[in-house]
Amino acid sequence: MRIDPAVTDEFPGILATVAAVPVTPFGPDGAPDWDCHARLIRRLVDNGITLVTPNGNTGEFYTLTDEETRAATESTIRRCVGITRSYSPP
Repeated sequence: MRIDPAVTDEFPGILATVAAVPVTPFGPDGAPDWDCHARLIRRLVDNGITLVTPNGNTGEFYTLTDEETRAATESTIRRCVGITRSYSPP
């Protein structure tokens, strides 16, 4: 994955903030609850969090399938896009 050099100039400001590593909520059946995940991410962003790291240690990444890991990342991106700038996948 290439990083746009124009974005790297913004890293010091972005990284000088709180980094949230959200949990991945699960339903009673043991499957990830993506609606709850979306609400959680939105709540973080709506309350001023500008750096969200999906699939970190509290994200239960070790219990997720590859597809679920990707879904958690995509869910996070969808909730964060447009907050500071648009995301364009490589």
